[in-house]
Amino acid sequence: MDENSLDLEIELIESSLLPSERLNRDGDSFEISSDDSKLVIQFRAASSYSAKEAVYLDIKGSEIGREEAEGWNQWVTARISDWDNTEE
Repeated sequence: MDENSLDLEIELIESSLLPSERLNRDGDSFEISSDDSKLVIQFRAASSYSAKEAVYLDIKGSEIGREEAEGWNQWVTARISDWDNTEE
């Protein structure tokens, strides 16, 4: 996928955010945060982001413990492993 496709995907994400949520972009790194949650979704997408190997996703929080962080990491890993590169 090209940069324009990534921009379109990000535009779709931005348009689906709630008023208390915001998306920040710094190059190929993105962060979604909310006034209603202490968790933050961080992700990076390489130019070939349609492949799961080109995507890094992490859920962070300033007030979550190691056990909860590991639970989120396992959840993300499971979702990424379900990703089918042949689907759009």
